[in-house]
Amino acid sequence: MKKIIWCSNCLAMSTRPRITFDERGWCNACRWMEEKKKIDWIQREKELVTLLDKYRKNDGSFDCLVPCSGGKDGSYVAYTLKHRYGMNPLAVTVTPALPLDLGDKNLKSFVYLFENCKDFDWFINVDDDSFVNYKNLIALVETLPTDEIVKIGRLNENSAGFGINYHSGGAGTLFNFNALEVLKNAYPSGKYGYFREENGDYNAKQTPYADANVGIFCSDNNIEQINSSLFNPREPKYWNYTNEEIKKQITFHYIFGDEYYKLYDIIHEND
Repeated sequence: MKKIIWCSNCLAMSTRPRITFDERGWCNACRWMEEKKKIDWIQREKELVTLLDKYRKNDGSFDCLVPCSGGKDGSYVAYTLKHRYGMNPLAVTVTPALPLDLGDKNLKSFVYLFENCKDFDWFINVDDDSFVNYKNLIALVETLPTDEIVKIGRLNENSAGFGINYHSGGAGTLFNFNALEVLKNAYPSGKYGYFREENGDYNAKQTPYADANVGIFCSDNNIEQINSSLFNPREPKYWNYTNEEIKKQITFHYIFGDEYYKLYDIIHEND
């Protein structure tokens, strides 16, 4: 068994992922705490304001991108950019593919977003192994109406044998606040979670797939699910895409390790 040690300054354990220690026994978080004391934060903020002034838009369209999982970090950054610096952030949520007992992680996120992110017009929900071309995402969002119920993604037709069309979770789903207001009602209803009957069968309304549960709810509540081939439930090589075709897409699924960097380089090669 590997020996467990503690940071001599904060007592963080060596079992924490990616933790390292220096010759004093201080962890990397404590070392970074020391480094932050040397930073001229007033000057850094001036540099930030200069950068924001360069890209700030006055017509209400998006001018920056904020990864926002629903935790305190992303939420604080998005809120500060909006209310302190006058930016119009597009918050992107990457949902971890965690196995939950009720299999309704997406439905719970709808409730959370509705209750805590009322300042935002658009949301995208993707898996943690998905890649998002934020340039094309922003370009698409700026063409869409905010006063209607809009939900866009790649439709799986009668996928998994549930007799229902639904947006692929891995390909990602883009929806506006109006759609969120309707979708968040799915979770309190209790009909669309993942429950296994005593005989081992799944209830027809309760599948083991969170994205299928959302699709069933949309069907039951007459929410149109718009199909877009720009949202891809597989990686580029599955579709035999050229680099020019890759640049036109919004999302890819099953992207791991260096593939993220390769896609980023392709998209930004002319920047």
